[in-house]
Amino acid sequence: MENETRDCFYCEHCGKPFESTCSNCERCENCCSCYYCEGCDERVSNFCSECDRCSDCCSCEHGPRHAQKFTIKKPTNAKGYKENSSKRPISIELELCSVENDDKLIAWARKTGAGLVEDGSLPDSGVEINTNPASGDYFLQDARSLATALQACGAHVNDTCGLHVHVDASDFSQYDIRRLILLWSAVERSMFDLAGKDRIENDYCRPCSGYYAHIMCGHNLSEWRKRLAIALYKEANRETRYAKREKYIKSRYYALNLHSYFFRKTFEFRLHEGRMDAHILENWPLLCGRLVDVSMRTPERDLLSLVKSDRSSEDVLASVLPAQLSAWMRERLADRREARRSAGTLAQTERMLDSLESGRKTIAQYNPSNE
Repeated sequence: MENETRDCFYCEHCGKPFESTCSNCERCENCCSCYYCEGCDERVSNFCSECDRCSDCCSCEHGPRHAQKFTIKKPTNAKGYKENSSKRPISIELELCSVENDDKLIAWARKTGAGLVEDGSLPDSGVEINTNPASGDYFLQDARSLATALQACGAHVNDTCGLHVHVDASDFSQYDIRRLILLWSAVERSMFDLAGKDRIENDYCRPCSGYYAHIMCGHNLSEWRKRLAIALYKEANRETRYAKREKYIKSRYYALNLHSYFFRKTFEFRLHEGRMDAHILENWPLLCGRLVDVSMRTPERDLLSLVKSDRSSEDVLASVLPAQLSAWMRERLADRREARRSAGTLAQTERMLDSLESGRKTIAQYNPSNE
């Protein structure tokens, strides 16, 4: 045993011995927060958001649009966490169908370090905005700056546009993902209610609690990594590591994109409709970040109790949010229900949302003592 340990590498983050670690950050696979460059296939800490290549490999001809080199922005002291206490970096991806004044948007992107990239799902006049990952009050400053810039440049969204949120998951192990799935199964109904009912049938952000539920129940815990790999990549073998490096893979198109964890150590929330309102650009990403924070620090048994409780999805979501965010969530849901009632679509929408409880019902039958 001593000889075996001698040949191992020790993870810089968790300190455990492994057969190999990332050459860039000296961390094991579970702890590494680097990205794979599509050019040299090496792990790097920064890359071009347009071609997913490191600065050495990037050869994009960006033309009038602005390419981005990710730089994570974190406050250096407690003063930077007055409005947003979370230290977890968050970034926004917002799709626009058109922009009236491209120069103003480019000027804003250059000033803030945001990226402006093309997206195949958008018309030629469209653009996708990628903000830098930021934590604490830096995130709120970026969100407010984005809302102001969108108004100034005459940006527009339509039904094809989405608002995606990436939340840092570099402190998660693969096993920790179980807890996020548990919490997600309890709140997915309300998350889609907030995001817009039309998103339920959108092929690019499919409901997923029912799909993820089958890997949570009835299996020995030691098989978790294998079950997760099969759920995302249809296989669990040496070839799986190549699938984890693919950007455009089928498993990414779930409302809660877990493939993003393996591709860039984030969780991606893809389900919100494209909106430019300042209060949505601030609060929706904070809500997504809160789910990741809560799932990381809450024991699995407590999250399972939430899933099994008789509390509604809205009440469960409210219970894990800070007061101000909870109030925004309840007000927004009440406004949505009133609008549907006025349009005569409330009953139809409620039936669609109720169908999203299947994952929660499946997991509610889960009993760890039987494994």
